[in-house]
Amino acid sequence: MYLYRKCPRKFYIETYTIYGKDRVSNEAAKKGSTLHELFELHNKNSPEFDYYEQFLMKDDFYKFHICNFYIILSMFGLDRAAYAECKLYDEEKNLVGIIDAIYEKDGKYILVDYKTGKYRESDYKDYLDELHLYVYLVQKMTDITIDQVGIFFTASPNDSFIEDVEEKRIRSVLRKFDNTVKKIEEKKFEAKPSWLCNYCEYAYICDMIYDETTQDEFS
Repeated sequence: MYLYRKCPRKFYIETYTIYGKDRVSNEAAKKGSTLHELFELHNKNSPEFDYYEQFLMKDDFYKFHICNFYIILSMFGLDRAAYAECKLYDEEKNLVGIIDAIYEKDGKYILVDYKTGKYRESDYKDYLDELHLYVYLVQKMTDITIDQVGIFFTASPNDSFIEDVEEKRIRSVLRKFDNTVKKIEEKKFEAKPSWLCNYCEYAYICDMIYDETTQDEFS
């Protein structure tokens, strides 16, 4: 949903074409995935964690993010998550979500997403929408009631936040989700030119992917 709202054409290219399916993950994405694996091992108290952490700490990049991870946990008075790396699927809405962690503190459950990239103030509302969509999934598919949501930015700990769940926002984000699904079903994949186009990995083929060509692909 987030990617479609940013640029429907990029969503189309990444989701439905060979350019997206066969792309090679960039170095930053690979490193982010490695850190997520480490945080998962920490939360699950895995016997592999200590060895893996010691190995990664030899690299300055990983050391920076790992140390910040512990700083964030200390900031919010947290230790290990009660639930980690939970994959949930809502068949009714055909919605899949992977929950990084759910912490329990003072009888409350806090749903948290880990991000190794930089915080963008302009994306704050999108962050909250994504988190509340996860809340919907958790509360529909499990017996857990989420009280708070947050994002831990290991590149900038002070940007990390925890907020109370807003029932109003859950209803709002579900409407946005249904609207996005409707547009996808109607094959609306127009481009949304912006300054971000300068950094898009699909800029070189964007003009070749026209909305009318998607009609044949989906028919």
